[in-house]
Amino acid sequence: RGRIAKLVSEKEEKYVLAESYNHLRDKLLESIKKYLEDHPTFLYIPHSDLRAHFLKVSDEPTFKILLDDLVNRKLIYRKDSQIGLVGHEIKLKPKDQELIDRIEQEYKRARFETPLEDEVCQKLRLEQAVFKRLMNSLFQQGKLVRLNRKVVYHKDAFQAAKEVVTGQLQKFKSITIAELRDKLRMSRKYSHAILEYFDTIGLTK
Repeated sequence: RGRIAKLVSEKEEKYVLAESYNHLRDKLLESIKKYLEDHPTFLYIPHSDLRAHFLKVSDEPTFKILLDDLVNRKLIYRKDSQIGLVGHEIKLKPKDQELIDRIEQEYKRARFETPLEDEVCQKLRLEQAVFKRLMNSLFQQGKLVRLNRKVVYHKDAFQAAKEVVTGQLQKFKSITIAELRDKLRMSRKYSHAILEYFDTIGLTK
């Protein structure tokens, strides 16, 4: 009669009142909406943050089941270790948009030899908290890519480096740090960071 819901996890089956199930599912969806309302420069909520919040009211198997349910209903979607709300778009205040554009331009102009984040923050005379928030927005929008703790690339430079690496691999089956350094005319530090990142994502080994 639809008055109870069956929850199936890897370890067990259990049953809850359908009313309780729907309440928990709605609560989970509301948590995502509230997070994005509170963080207007973000596209996603970190999976770990959402999980930690939900575990205050329920358990891990229920969290996974409800998350899958919301994905199947096309209300949310997964992106790496983050959760997005279908239809949600970043709505920036004019001042935030201006600052984000300036930060992006700093990395776009730098190409393959990018500055440290602290250097960009100081150059634009921004408070650390504001700068970090705007950087997170750029990462979530895919305009910037973090290669490691110290190296951040603009998406255009990242894509250009990727094309050089894959082109070399197609021709010669391998590429060295020195070869990439010479091709892109940059220091060894950045060449090393690029190839290590490509190892991390499985493009190279």
